[in-house]
Amino acid sequence: MGDPRSDRPANAGSGSSSSPQSKSGSESTPQPLSVDQAVTLLRDPHRRLVLAHLADHERRLTVNDLAKASIDRGYEASILDVPSRTITSVFISLQHTHLPKLADAGLIDYDSARGLVTPTDTFEHILPYLESTVVLE
Repeated sequence: MGDPRSDRPANAGSGSSSSPQSKSGSESTPQPLSVDQAVTLLRDPHRRLVLAHLADHERRLTVNDLAKASIDRGYEASILDVPSRTITSVFISLQHTHLPKLADAGLIDYDSARGLVTPTDTFEHILPYLESTVVLE
């Protein structure tokens, strides 16, 4: 289990955006997430919104796409009515907190230099947990 003081999963790497299987140097089958890892990753509403948007589109998206989707789904107002400070805050939190956590867990490949996010083969392991959270919300 991860550090209870942190939002970091137990198997999280140290800042790398590569998936766990590529760290080992072999092309092994993606490992399923534990319940604790899934709950930790799904604890934050922005990460749930990002994962839901990636699941809906099943392709590479930009950080801008994900920030817009997070704002569209997470706020009642039109994006045109959301203060620019809020938009900037969401964008920065995705870039520096949420996307790296999802990349450390092996769910996405995050190219921060190009602003691209691609679901990995491991991404499908979070979907049952994500669907459960959607039902509860």
